[in-house]
Amino acid sequence: MRNKLLAPALLVVLVLFSVVTGCSKSVTHKHTEEAKDAESYPIVGVVRMIDKKNSLLYVHHEAIGDMMESMTMPFMVKDKEILNRLNRDDHITATLFVRGLNMELEDIKLSKVDSSKGTGELLKH
Repeated sequence: MRNKLLAPALLVVLVLFSVVTGCSKSVTHKHTEEAKDAESYPIVGVVRMIDKKNSLLYVHHEAIGDMMESMTMPFMVKDKEILNRLNRDDHITATLFVRGLNMELEDIKLSKVDSSKGTGELLKH
């Protein structure tokens, strides 16, 4: 009788192990696919509004490669603490990560105004 119970118990353990390891591999694969699918773009712009409650930074940015013309728009911010250190009209540089329909700013840094590179023009808008 002991052998009759051991075989089904072993089968259950193997099935559970397969399910758990299979799930963890698919999660890892999903994150790897997301990383491959993410595109990054450098951003140069001026802070227009800070929405700490929703972790949004409204930035008037220069053109972003061939993806987007210069405009003012909200961006989700990964490092929410930076929102406490920024002010309206601060000039910033950042990296925009685009993952499908999600856009998020990372590596946000204050920058100096350099009118020869066009950032001074952003204040006029």
